Order: sequence, then structure tokens, then C-alpha cells
Amino acid sequence: MKLFLALFTTAFLVVGFSPAQEKKAEPAKFDGAKLVGKWELTKSSDKDDPKGATVIFEKDGKVSITADFEGKQEKFSGTYAVKGDKLTVKINPPEGTKGEAQTESDTIKILSDEKLVLLDEKGKETEFTKKK
Repeated sequence: MKLFLALFTTAFLVVGFSPAQEKKAEPAKFDGAKLVGKWELTKSSDKDDPKGATVIFEKDGKVSITADFEGKQEKFSGTYAVKGDKLTVKINPPEGTKGEAQTESDTIKILSDEKLVLLDEKGKETEFTKKK
């Protein structure tokens, strides 16, 4: 679970207050199909995030994460969904361990064919590069 918490934390919500006459801005909408593929963690404002970790998003909504923690490779699997500017990921506990699945959401800041940038609730930014 430490990997999941390091990679994906609760979404960073920006609540703006505006005069009653003004409409609130709609959240950006991202094409979840652009997520499909293998992504590598390349940059994070959290020094404890495992650089080089990989996340694979599949067409059927499944996700798998692989990272090294203290020289030991950890693997996690689960599901994901994109709605508006939110990426919600539900990660199952590793096989052979007890515990409940963890569900968390991040705000998508950038999602292009080659770059994914996520923000958590504390403003921590995590950047991934798509692997070919």
C-alpha cells in the first residue's frame, strides 16, 4: 500500500469563490484513452516517491504498478477511471496479504500522448512519461 500512497494520493481540490453572477468554471475533461499504455514516474515533488516506478493502464480499466522499495520490487494491481479532471485508482492489496483495497483520486493537470502530471490534495505534483 505504501507504493500506492506514494504514487497516488487524494485529489487536490481547488474551490474558488466567485460572485453569484459568475458561473463556476467547469473542470477540464481528459480523454482516458490517452492513459492506455506504460508510464514511468520521472519526477515528483515528494522525495520518497520511487523514481522509475512503472504504471500500466489497460483499455479495460485495469492498472498495474511496479516499483522498487529499499531494493525490493513491489507489484500492485487494481482498476482506474477518468471522469472530468479526476483519475480515480483502486488498488488491491498485494497477493498473500490481508487488507482492503485503497481507492484514491488525483487531479489531472496534464494528460498528453507523452506526459501525465497529477496533483494530490496537498499540491504534490507527480509527473510520468509514457514509455514506447
